[in-house]
Amino acid sequence: LKFQTASVKKGDEVSCDVKTEIEVGNVEAEFKLDTKSKLYFKAVYEDLAPGLKLALTGIVPDSKATKAELTYKQELVNVSASVGLVTQPVFEGALAVGTKGVVVGAEVGYDTATNSATKYNLGVAYSESDFAASLLIADKLDTLKAAYFQKVKKDVEVAVEAAHKLSKSDTTFTAGASFELDPLTEAKLRFNNRGTVAALLQHEFRPKSKVTIAGEVDSKALDKSGKVGLAIALKL
Repeated sequence: LKFQTASVKKGDEVSCDVKTEIEVGNVEAEFKLDTKSKLYFKAVYEDLAPGLKLALTGIVPDSKATKAELTYKQELVNVSASVGLVTQPVFEGALAVGTKGVVVGAEVGYDTATNSATKYNLGVAYSESDFAASLLIADKLDTLKAAYFQKVKKDVEVAVEAAHKLSKSDTTFTAGASFELDPLTEAKLRFNNRGTVAALLQHEFRPKSKVTIAGEVDSKALDKSGKVGLAIALKL
């Protein structure tokens, strides 16, 4: 049994949510209630067959958000398919195959109500024990993303990403770093060329129980309120 509460303040607006996770046998259930009286739920049944699991997700009272998803995972392949549990559902599927550090994947989505594609993305990635690089074409092939991750040393990791919007000829560069201050405390920093700066501090105060403080500010508009968040996760 696990409890987590989170609170985010942006200007004068404060939003909060409480999340509960329960595990019974092969079934894992997660429930989250926010200040707008919306209940988010997810139930996962593991090992329907070797490598196969079934998930059911949804939002109450938004019945249109309910969907079922099947995922099949083996050493060299990962396949998933989901369908909305409504009269005219959205179908989504994804496939990833890989070997020797190289992974190639694709995902598609189709809305039967409008008879149109909702998404189609392609990606490739390569990883080793201390670094990883990826290239992704997303947003219906309109956004090109390239990312690189490097483990500098045992307690320091860095990452960079460039995202180029083809239709607008607009590029966003993002860089981030993670630091292990001690075996129980981690700090993260992220910033981009648009002036957004974010930081996070997380501490494990007891086994599998953590407190997290995070903040985000627009350095080009310091007169505007930033975001501040607090989350506490308890494992019982």
